[in-house]
Amino acid sequence: MRMNSDRQESDQKHYGVYRFTNACGRLQCVYTDDESVFQYGDVQREFFIYAGLLLYWIQSVRTRLLPTRARSYAIAAASLMLFYLTLRVFKYRVAGLEPVANRYAVYAYWIPQVMAPALFLMTCVRIRAVSMKNLNLMNVCF
Repeated sequence: MRMNSDRQESDQKHYGVYRFTNACGRLQCVYTDDESVFQYGDVQREFFIYAGLLLYWIQSVRTRLLPTRARSYAIAAASLMLFYLTLRVFKYRVAGLEPVANRYAVYAYWIPQVMAPALFLMTCVRIRAVSMKNLNLMNVCF
């Protein structure tokens, strides 16, 4: 019984976060007729939605996986994905046409693009190695 109540509270929290981010995006766009502000509100809302989903996923990984290297790799990869989202906002909304900032933003793009897939691969390798080790121990016991 308690599990359903926890699930319902969790769903209510998720819906509340969704409504809050949606309202924040609308408040920013209500008082102007400029088309660029509407686009900026959409980008900001999209960033917060993706960042919230990634943070929720990180918390889920922290609770479901035991403290191992696999968990550390998955959390590091998710952190790099958050870094990538932040870089996108910086490059297209903050740096604008500034050539030096744009150049460094492009260079910084390579860090999460190269490291995140490698960390997810290492996560899979570590999980597989642990499961194979447990399987071998089970075969020895029986």
